Amino acid sequence: MLTVTIRGLIQSEESGVPSVILTSSDDVLLISIGVAEAASIQMALEGKKLPRPMTHDLIENLLSGLHAMLRSVTIYKIQNSTFYAYLSVEQRNDQDDVIQELRIDARPSDGIAIAVRVGCPVYVAEDVMKQAGLRADFFFGQLDLNQKVEEENNIFFIEDFDLDMFDDEDDDDEDDDEGGFR
Repeated sequence: MLTVTIRGLIQSEESGVPSVILTSSDDVLLISIGVAEAASIQMALEGKKLPRPMTHDLIENLLSGLHAMLRSVTIYKIQNSTFYAYLSVEQRNDQDDVIQELRIDARPSDGIAIAVRVGCPVYVAEDVMKQAGLRADFFFGQLDLNQKVEEENNIFFIEDFDLDMFDDEDDDDEDDDEGGFR
């Protein structure tokens, strides 16, 4: 297994689909993800929180409430252009003894969004990196940093990705709890 660093997000110019950028020492792995997951990962990388929990914040809260800890996220397989991952979770009792170890099937994007929040490592199987990875020097050499992305502390963010689309500041009706975030 390779330990990877979550370097950020990039958006395909052709399709508009966001991808998360994972790097190991010499390789880059791009995994296409949904817009909601991209927003969640970006907010976590930037240390931003909404007034109400998003799905990945809720999962972090559930883990904590159940005395469970996400130990790692492992991207272990690629099949038909689909990546497969699992979460390694430990549940502990009040004396902090491990009472259960779980391996939970997950989409890589969800696993990464949670991993960023809890600070656990992300691993990629070597054969997955060999099959789907790019050489880091090639990838970063092809990237036009001036036009495509903004680099801040070696984390790449989609330039036109607007987190404000999740704010619901215009909704003053406190009783309406359907939709939006507060």
